[in-house]
Amino acid sequence: MSQYSNADVRNLMTSVFEDEEDFEFFVEDHFPEVAGQLEEGTSFKRKAQVLAKYCQENNLTDQLISRINADFPDKFAESGLPLPDAEDTTVAVPPAPAPSEEAEPAPPPAAQNGAEPADKPAGQDVFISYSRRDESFIKQLYGELTGRGISTWYDREDIGVATHWPTQIVEGIRDCQVFVLAVSPDSTASVNVRKEVDLAQRYQKQIVPLIWRPTEIPVAMEYQLAGIQWIEFNQNASKENFDELADVLSHLLGGSSMKEATSGKQTAKESTIPVVEQAVADTGRRLGGLKKKAQVSPVALGGSVISSVVTTFGLDVEDQDFVNGELQWLFGAADNFLKVRRNEIDRSQRIAISIPPKAKQSNPQADNSLLSSVDDFDLQIWEGQIESAFKRIQTHLRNLDILLDQEAKKGDAGKGDVYLQNQIKGARLDIVKILQELAQLMNQAYGILVTSPDQLVEFLEQ
Repeated sequence: MSQYSNADVRNLMTSVFEDEEDFEFFVEDHFPEVAGQLEEGTSFKRKAQVLAKYCQENNLTDQLISRINADFPDKFAESGLPLPDAEDTTVAVPPAPAPSEEAEPAPPPAAQNGAEPADKPAGQDVFISYSRRDESFIKQLYGELTGRGISTWYDREDIGVATHWPTQIVEGIRDCQVFVLAVSPDSTASVNVRKEVDLAQRYQKQIVPLIWRPTEIPVAMEYQLAGIQWIEFNQNASKENFDELADVLSHLLGGSSMKEATSGKQTAKESTIPVVEQAVADTGRRLGGLKKKAQVSPVALGGSVISSVVTTFGLDVEDQDFVNGELQWLFGAADNFLKVRRNEIDRSQRIAISIPPKAKQSNPQADNSLLSSVDDFDLQIWEGQIESAFKRIQTHLRNLDILLDQEAKKGDAGKGDVYLQNQIKGARLDIVKILQELAQLMNQAYGILVTSPDQLVEFLEQ
């Protein structure tokens, strides 16, 4: 009999796995015979119970614990559970799943020549980011692209059983040339996919949004996908669509821009997310014949904060969307304020972004326009404070990006580097405290207070 109770195992799994998708990946890798028993719509805890019960009934609990320790050593150590006795740690190979009638994807070029496919991405040209719920299409996509000679990688195909997949994800994104995002309601709601998109943007990869199942793009992805032409399949996996996609990717790999690569393609559509200005246009003022340095764009800065701070923060999707919505409004309000101050718009002009629901509840009379009590003196004083806040945020963002890049390059070791993690936490805290200041300023100007910066500070200081 195992030394672990079902409660021990359930609690371990709910503390180790960041989200339900991580758990399902683990089950399919190590206990594929259980995957079919995980019913959609049931809670994560219930699914964990299904696996725990299965392992108990089949005398596999110690092997489950060993698998978790092998894949997540740091988190397992935090749990305080002992390792199984040495004689019980041999991991049984689960029975192979029943063969599927679905055609297998074409093997990578190395396998076609008789060599074993590598566990690591090894610099494939194209990286596919997706939700596991779209895996049937992704297998077909992989086969269609590799069959056309395009070196392609996605995690379910190439990661070895004993490999910790997040490290390989980082390597796959870092070493690819083109990042294909398979867009669907499930992928845009995936914490892991959001992190992958953020990493692709951080590594300055060419991102290709491939619309498999139409959905609204969340704020968390707007900054990275703004202004990029999309490829629309809309669940039409036809030869013609794959031909066009392969042609687009071939042109991108050859050095063409996305606009050039998609020219004349039926599947190519203009992005519904407008291009984000990276800097406020020069006002024409001169000093000694030189142009005045352009001001930072509040909208672009807000996108960077959402990407570098919130997406990498470890929040679940619901909390991310709440924070992102409030921060999008906060930077939109600052943008509106500065345009009023510079006489680019009339002071009666309202903020273009809707008031976040929670903030609206606290002040139902707010209408997204400057309060009548705000005078020119207030505008002048607050303008300087806002611009100072932006400069400090930019400085801390540069520092945070360097630290996050170090973490990504170190892989698992980066997650376990206490000194590095404290530095990352400190950089995030510096930025969030400035957001608190900005939120107070916008409350004075518009009578609308967003509280997510306060909540983030409280969370980070725990």
